[in-house]
Amino acid sequence: MTRNPALADPRLLIGLWRMELFHGAFLPGSGARIAGALSVEWIE
Repeated sequence: MTRNPALADPRLLIGLWRMELFHGAFLPGSGARIAGALSVEWIE
């Protein structure tokens, strides 16, 4: 499996992220969009 070098340092993902889901077969309709937030923390 090839690893993405941009993700070599997972600390880049730490923080609070806003996200939006769309075009998913599991969503209630073809034009549906669902917004949310994601928090990533470093746990030792």
